[in-house]
Formats: sequence, C-alpha cells, structure tokens
Amino acid sequence: MPKEPTQIADMDTIAQAELVAKGECGPNEAVEAGIARIEERNPELNAVIHFTFDGSNGRANEKQGEATGAENANAPFKGVPMVYKDLMCTSAGDPHHCGARALKKRGATSQVNSYMDQSFRGAGFEILGRTNTPEFGMSPTTEPLAYGPTLNPWDKTRSPSGSSGGSAVAVAAGMVPVAHGNDAGGSIRMPASACGLVGLKPTRGRISVGPEFGDAGPLSHQGVLTRSVRDSAAVLDIVEGMRAGDPYTAPPPLRPYLEEQKDSLKKLKGLKAGFMTSVAGGQEELHPECKVAVENACKMLEELGCVVEPSFPERLKVPSPAEFGSVMNMNQLNRLAYWGKELGEPFPIEELEPATAFMVERGQNFTSTDAFQAMEGLSAYSREVCGWWDEGFDILVTPTLPTIPWKLGELGPEGDPMTILPNMAKITRFTSPFNATGQPAISLPLYWTDNKVETEANKATKDKETDGVPSLPIGVQLVAKFGRDDLLFQLAFALEEQAGGFGLPEYC
Repeated sequence: MPKEPTQIADMDTIAQAELVAKGECGPNEAVEAGIARIEERNPELNAVIHFTFDGSNGRANEKQGEATGAENANAPFKGVPMVYKDLMCTSAGDPHHCGARALKKRGATSQVNSYMDQSFRGAGFEILGRTNTPEFGMSPTTEPLAYGPTLNPWDKTRSPSGSSGGSAVAVAAGMVPVAHGNDAGGSIRMPASACGLVGLKPTRGRISVGPEFGDAGPLSHQGVLTRSVRDSAAVLDIVEGMRAGDPYTAPPPLRPYLEEQKDSLKKLKGLKAGFMTSVAGGQEELHPECKVAVENACKMLEELGCVVEPSFPERLKVPSPAEFGSVMNMNQLNRLAYWGKELGEPFPIEELEPATAFMVERGQNFTSTDAFQAMEGLSAYSREVCGWWDEGFDILVTPTLPTIPWKLGELGPEGDPMTILPNMAKITRFTSPFNATGQPAISLPLYWTDNKVETEANKATKDKETDGVPSLPIGVQLVAKFGRDDLLFQLAFALEEQAGGFGLPEYC
C-alpha cells in the first residue's frame, strides 16, 4: 500500500481540493506549492515551457481581489494547480507554439479561450503554464527542436514518450496533480505508461474542441493525465458533453463517472475480457516485461470475477491500413493552413522538422477523392476491429507500449524520416487502432520493471535489459466499446483498489 502523502503537492487532485474546501489549506497555498515544485524540478526535466504563474486565478485574486469571481466560490477544484499541453486547450493571450520553431520564433499566441479552458477555470483550477510537446504532436517522443527534450523522471536518460510527454512529467514529478493532454495515436496513453500515470482517451466526441474547431481531426481525442483513477473520472465529469456547433458527440453518461467507484467490484462479475500479448501488426517481438504486465493484469481481472480468454480482434494481427497515415498527413497539412491564417502569411514549411515536413509533403499530394477514400478506409477498418466486441466481449487488455521507455535520441527529430516514421509507427501499435475506432481506452500503471510478481511467466521472461537501471513503469491498456467510458472506470477503480493504489515512487 503506497504511503499517504504528507505534502500538498504530492496529493492527488481530489485530495488537494478537499483540503481547500475544508479550509485546511488556502487556494493560494496550493498554488504556491505547485509553483515551488515547478521551480524546483522543471529546470532538470524540461516539462513546462511557458509559465503563467501571475495569470493563475490565485495570483490574480491577490492582485485584483475579485479575479476568480464569486461564481467560483464553490468551484469543486478551487485552488488546485494544473498545466495545459501546448497543443490545443487554448487560453487567450497565452503562448501557443505546438512544439514548432516557426511559431516560437514568431511569438504565436492564442486568440480564443477554448471550451476546455473555460471548463477547467470554471471548476476552479489554477493554470500555471503550458507543457512541452513534439512538433504539432506528431511524434511518440517529446524531443522538439524548438524546446529540447523532456526527461523521464524515473530514468532521465529515457523518453517520457509523447506527445503529451511534458504534461505526463509535470504530473509524475509532482509539479501538479493533473495536466491536459490530447491523443491522436496514443499521445495520452503512451506517456501515462512511460511515466506511471493514469491516462484516459475518452470516446471520440466526448470532449468538445470548440469554439475554434468542430473537429480537430477524426483521430484526435482530448483528455488529462492524473495520478489516480478518481481524478480522471472527476475531471472528465466537468469537461465532457456536447457544446454549440459540435458536429457530433459521444453518448452521454448515465451518471457522473466518479460515481462508478461505488460498488465497482460488484459490477465486474461475469464480464468477459480478451487479451493480446503478441504485437499488433505482428512485425516484431513484444518486450518480455510488457507481456508479464498484461498477464498479471489478466490474473487480477480473474480474481475480480471476470472471465478472461486469449482472444482479440483478428484485424489487429496485421498492420494498420495505409489510410491511417494518409489521414494523419492530410490533417497535418490542414493544421498548417490554419496557422497560416493565424500568422497572416503562409506557414514556413522550410522551418519544420524533417519528419513533419515529410508528412506535409505527402499530404500535399492527396486529392479530395483521396481524402474521402481514406476516411472510408478507416471506417471499414473500424468495423472490422469493433466487431470483436459484438461477439460478446466487454473489454480488451493489451500493453500500452510494446517496450519499456526508450533512450532519448533514438526517435529524435533530426533523424531520417524514412527510418524515424516506421519506428514511430511501431511504438503506437497498441494505441493507434482505437483512435481510428474512436473507442475509449485507458492506460493504468499496473506494473513496474522491478515488480516481484511470483509467477513462472515472470521468472521465464524477466529481461536483462532492465538489470542495473531504475525501476520503470509499464502501463496496461483497457479498451471498451464505443461510449462505454463508464465500464472502463468501473474496471479501473477495481484494479486500482486491488493494486493497493497507484502511488508513485519518491521523486529524486
């Protein structure tokens, strides 16, 4: 059982909010604790790249007296510090560089408060800054040329993954208890796995990206990274839901997600789960400890009363369709068109990193017919994958990543795109299919490389690669039917309780 935290900054979101609500901690005290942690730990880790300390509700409240407004007096997360990924979740007047040198050079700022920002601030969160991200979020490692690499707090020679790597490190290192992220191929779940956090990609359309956008691309999902399941549920409760002008939305929940914690163990009896321990796409080997992590999670599910079988969608045995890359390339081209309008000049493609420029060049070769056909191809792929759930399965269990966190520089931004892009695709084998299908998926920190699981599988597959290195987290991914975020939370709450909590090691 993890130790109960004694410092405000080590508590999860709900615990900090409860302290403030009870009057045991002032909102400014919680904010100052977050600022102190950022100032102490960020210089080494490079997670937060823009600082908005003076613009946080707490600091503004000191200066203006009424900045937070009486309407926020009973806000559920009053005084809790938070950071945004520097990609989407715009806040007017703040820097917005998306990991791109061209936007950093030109001092690009947001012009609009996104609906997400409005929801977070309305709930009382204090926004302390924006976090590092690869260029336009197009890499599974956070090493942009614009701001340099973000370091994994558990082994500073390794990547925190990406593209929400800066947000993940800010939470894992105790700077803030919650951070915004987004996910177009695994960008919330992968850094959650690499940093030992809870990372939910909600059902497509559950969180609005307005008012600037109706759709940030059919593969993109918004969310947060947290230290506990209850935090992820509580935050989703305040940001989910359709807003004016949204082109589509996810089915609304029957009750708040946080309520799924009640009697979660009783709801799992007889649920049918399948699992996958071969690499999606079948082109390389799964890291032995990632396999053990899944086997251990399946054992836990059986102990909870679930029926577990070695079954998974047949379509995942072969690589994802080419249409996935086509949609990513066209979406990237569309993002540059957006920024061209914002800057009042054509986006300088020559200032892009090699892999991003390569994707843009590919996108420029597509016609409108190609775009429609690519979307139809992804729809067909989704039907094939989702059909497995219609066969009576409730949940799929996979590794989140096919490997332990890799060394910084292995997927660096200056590499040859013809080598880097295929390697990036391998990293996203388990996560990207569910961006295409739009299904909810969550990564849980159920295993660490020094985990002493007493099984023959563990003894047989323990890999020497991890000998002599710090303990590293390995996330396990759970995937449910479209719209069944509630079921994911029921399972996640039960697994968290069975694991004795998801406490993080002491940062050093």
